[in-house]
Amino acid sequence: MSGDRVYDLLEGIVGEGNVSREPHILECYARDSTTNPPSQPDYVAMATRVEQIQELVRLANREGVPLVPVVGMSSTGGLTIPVEGGIVVDLHKMDRIIEINEDIDYAVIEPGVTIGRLDAELKKRGYWVSLPVGPPGSAGLVPGYILHGYGHLGGKFGINSEQITGMEVVMPDGELVRLGGCAVSPYWFHRTPIPDLMGLILGWQGTTGIVTKLGINIYPRPGFKDMVGWGMFTPHEEPLPESSARFLMKVARLGLAHDISGHSWGAVQIGRGLKYPLPPKPREEPELYFSATLYGFSREELAMKKKILESLVREGIEEGLPVACTDVTERVKVEMPTRYALKYSDHRGGGGLDYIGSITPIINWPQGIKRLNEIFDRHGFTPYIRLAIYRGTLQGMMRALMPYNRGDEKDVEAVRKIAREVVQVVLDCGGLVYKAPSFACEEMWKRGDPNFLELMRRVKQTLDPKRIMNPGRLAL
Repeated sequence: MSGDRVYDLLEGIVGEGNVSREPHILECYARDSTTNPPSQPDYVAMATRVEQIQELVRLANREGVPLVPVVGMSSTGGLTIPVEGGIVVDLHKMDRIIEINEDIDYAVIEPGVTIGRLDAELKKRGYWVSLPVGPPGSAGLVPGYILHGYGHLGGKFGINSEQITGMEVVMPDGELVRLGGCAVSPYWFHRTPIPDLMGLILGWQGTTGIVTKLGINIYPRPGFKDMVGWGMFTPHEEPLPESSARFLMKVARLGLAHDISGHSWGAVQIGRGLKYPLPPKPREEPELYFSATLYGFSREELAMKKKILESLVREGIEEGLPVACTDVTERVKVEMPTRYALKYSDHRGGGGLDYIGSITPIINWPQGIKRLNEIFDRHGFTPYIRLAIYRGTLQGMMRALMPYNRGDEKDVEAVRKIAREVVQVVLDCGGLVYKAPSFACEEMWKRGDPNFLELMRRVKQTLDPKRIMNPGRLAL
């Protein structure tokens, strides 16, 4: 016996060697790559079975101790920082790929399955999924999906959460429930037509339950890939004119590309591994780079898609848009999961990387990107803006990334200010912040329907009356 009653109870649940209160271990769970203030948990418990998670939740209820689920330790937005201490439940050992159903095209995985492992397994079988953009292959797939993350095939499949077909959840009282079609059917193939209660879990940042199994769509992997690239040759002060935004909307409406992405000039240089400070942008290079990723099951299909898209770009040039084709040879070789995360986080040295991501109407990107450039310039940071269009819509991701030096307090404070200013830009553009840190949630709720916020509070109170599940998130 350790003399610490809670520690002994935790060890009794997850077993010897799977619980820790060592300061150097706790410190690993006290922070993420962002500038959100660190906070240590009191204990870390590594679960290996669903029954253990149920017992941990019941223990947290009895003891009135906060409980924070984590996977992969690549979270952002401070979402897994235990701001009120308590128990961190590390799920990375629950890493079984339970089922890959090639007759109905879905997979069922545990929360510890990494992006890289699932992608490798599906690749062997000729399948793929939309992989979260940004995290390394060692990151868990489940968090990106249940937090409405963006995938590298968003132009074809939409946001990650739209690919969820079912889930198993340990609720805040320790009960186990299945949501989606798997609640009735032996198959995890779809979340409708029964009432879709996944809304009680999706986007709630681990405050309403712990997902222990997730069903997701899988798709046959096309054998042929190509890209069409174009640059926006615009002034830094007016990086994306409305006419150019409308051109992007025209490309989106074609529905040909699996991914349509844009990067600011600085973002491209960081991706190439250049360190801070960057040289001035050469006049002959574009302010924004765009690329459309095309896939086909035959060379003929791919060639037809590329021909149509290149014709559209030529039409844009003939109509006077500030557009020219760019070489995307390097990007064609890029595969997911990305290997670029370390380049981004070490651009200024010190390994820090913060960001504010949003879902924002494309028509409002011109004012948004212009103001983001102004914010980065005012604080002396390289404008690092990432854009992507979602399936079947005229909205998409507008994300500002801020590499910073963790060891430089001036850098840290500057990025904290930038993040708050970016949130205001997003909201002014009619956008919504995803994977939002608490301060961003507070700003969204100030502008939102008060009855929406009240309903969220009532749902949280009903499901988690003792407020043990990841307290401090969503500004609730």
